[in-house]
Amino acid sequence: MRKPHLMFLPYLKIAFDGAKLGISRVCFSIIHSWKVCFVGSSSLAIINGDDPRTTLEDFTVPPEWILFPSNLVYSLHEAKLFLNTAQVNASGLSDLCRTGWAISGCDVFILRSCFEIESDWIKLIGDMHQKPVVPIGLLSPSLQAINKAEDSSSDNNIWVTISGWFGKQDKGSVVYIAFGSEVSLSQGEITELALGLELSGLPLFWVLRKSDESCELLEGFKERIKGRGIVWTSWAPQLWILSHDSVGGFLTHCGIISIIEGLQFGRALVMLPFQADQGLNARILKRNWSGKKSQEMRKTGRLQGMKWPKR
Repeated sequence: MRKPHLMFLPYLKIAFDGAKLGISRVCFSIIHSWKVCFVGSSSLAIINGDDPRTTLEDFTVPPEWILFPSNLVYSLHEAKLFLNTAQVNASGLSDLCRTGWAISGCDVFILRSCFEIESDWIKLIGDMHQKPVVPIGLLSPSLQAINKAEDSSSDNNIWVTISGWFGKQDKGSVVYIAFGSEVSLSQGEITELALGLELSGLPLFWVLRKSDESCELLEGFKERIKGRGIVWTSWAPQLWILSHDSVGGFLTHCGIISIIEGLQFGRALVMLPFQADQGLNARILKRNWSGKKSQEMRKTGRLQGMKWPKR
């Protein structure tokens, strides 16, 4: 059996075992370049916890090793969540330390990105970690693939069920609301969102995950939006929804995949980050990617009112 030229594995220990055999290792980052730059000045600094930032306030300004203009900062409530990743978990390592080891132990660093939109960040990663960095593109799905999936997927019945409603709405009029598979809304967040969406008067399609059903919508909310809005509590075909001409805006948690899909179809983004790198994504997106087509709703940890962006 011939020795492989490259190891591409999801488990850190197996990758390091492969290093003993002289097999090259690739680190494929599922987070974006700016978050990699934010967590530490080098892989060794991350592993050793050598960070000049010692207070929550230190994380509300750009890191000192980022020398170009940037708004890469956390708010105070986000900084608290970020520091939790520095705590040792059941694996015996912190998430931050694991990140440092993954970067330190790889020969090549791969990103789901491209130079056209992130050249400064991609170059900075290479300088910080002294590794070749290979951006492989945003990997956004093609409309052809979406249409093929629509024709063949077992979930096609769901799209058939809801597509008729989208087809009755005016072009660019619908607000699509979805926060991914990991965000769980509190009762207060559900209530404030419902109030805002009702007051907007806009057609809306709100994907409210089943895990959120222990929290209740405002009494009479569904009846008051009947005809112009739907609250959907099961899986929804996000790509097909975003590709529909009736959708004008996307209220999103700022997971990077959702951002890519929203921008792919030219939807205005209203950004409501909750956790992990979502706040950083929102700020970078607002500054660099889409200008006035994006707004952030959460700056202090609580929802705040805003005007819907004009198309």
